[in-house]
Amino acid sequence: MTGQNPSSAGPLAMEVLYFHDKIRAEYEPSRLALLVERAVLVTEIQASKATFTKELAALKKQEAAGGVADKIEMLQLKAAAGRDYRASCLADLNTKLERNAIMRKTKFDAEAAAAAAAAAEEE
Repeated sequence: MTGQNPSSAGPLAMEVLYFHDKIRAEYEPSRLALLVERAVLVTEIQASKATFTKELAALKKQEAAGGVADKIEMLQLKAAAGRDYRASCLADLNTKLERNAIMRKTKFDAEAAAAAAAAAEEE
């Protein structure tokens, strides 16, 4: 394991970091996976908002001809349902990220307290 190639240097550095920081090794991979999942969801939210705006604009142009009121209402209901679903998924991911941070901080504080107690006993 040399990490001489650009594609292997990053993973090697992470493994060395995880070897020396067990708390990070325990909580960081799941945090990074949650952040990737969150980024994908945010992209979906933005794309659905753009799609709704585009479809609504097209229906508004046809509105003068008539017969699109039901289509506009259906589009709005569909968009609201999708928005609510994605918002609940985003809230769930945010809760998981917060829980991960709290658990990591708790473990870090416990280890720091144990190290301080050990140092106090040595004195």
